[in-house]
Amino acid sequence: PPDSPRLQPAGPAVKVTSPRIEFNVGVETELFLERRVATKELPTILEFSLDLRDRYMEEVGSQAGYPALRSQFVPKEEVEEDPGFEKWSVINEISLTKRDREPWGLEVVSPKLAVAASSPWRSHVKGWWQFLDQNYIVSNDTTCGTHVHISLDGEFSVAMLQEIAVAAIFFEPAIEALVPQERRGNRHTASNWIDNPSFGQLGRSRYDTIARLRKCRTKDELIWMISPGKPYGWNFWSLNKLRTIEFRRGSPSKSQHDVFMWIDFVVAFIRAAITKPIEIHDNYLSYAPTVGGLFEFL
Repeated sequence: PPDSPRLQPAGPAVKVTSPRIEFNVGVETELFLERRVATKELPTILEFSLDLRDRYMEEVGSQAGYPALRSQFVPKEEVEEDPGFEKWSVINEISLTKRDREPWGLEVVSPKLAVAASSPWRSHVKGWWQFLDQNYIVSNDTTCGTHVHISLDGEFSVAMLQEIAVAAIFFEPAIEALVPQERRGNRHTASNWIDNPSFGQLGRSRYDTIARLRKCRTKDELIWMISPGKPYGWNFWSLNKLRTIEFRRGSPSKSQHDVFMWIDFVVAFIRAAITKPIEIHDNYLSYAPTVGGLFEFL
């Protein structure tokens, strides 16, 4: 649908001192792995995943302070329980290109990472990726992506969720310009506006959409409106089960630097949305809905 003609040049940014808000994140990386040195035959992805787990536990996971790794390719009754999300997990991701030999496609799910100055979360991510770099060749294809879940120790309030949803709609054109083409128009990372039956599919402009989001009075109403299901670029549906908001549009990761980039982006975006609400009036915008405006917002 066309944007509203009310769009005006951006005015000066709203300057707000950001309070100290600490977040928890979990990152999911979809990738393909091949051993650098194959010492024995591993003809199935189950055997490959168990070998991966054992190697990691021997080299990294056995060290004090580092999270363990579990494989979820084993039968359901044999999966190690992890209710507190304290371990790395390798799981089967059905959206990845299917292969019958190495490199195998799988999804790696991080433990719950406390993004705080006192937390060793960065060393945990570095330890995992250094292990991969030393033992495996990492590759991606167009079916791969990086997803970041973010939560608070408490709950997101309705007001917080409104501002995050507003920022997601407002800056969607800028984010689409930054992600690879395969992450746009992708049924697993649908647009929260264009593909949404409550907004774009009804012909609502972005500004009408933002006005409607700010009228929501409950979390359930807002969640259903901004992402009526899981496969949206910003997935609010995961608040129901995991108490997280999930960003699904991240490009594939081949290094720790890629992972840190997406985690830092999502944390900065959510922090900015909560602390610097976007003001839209007939003749004034807090920011331009462009890459430059997004940079200023972050």
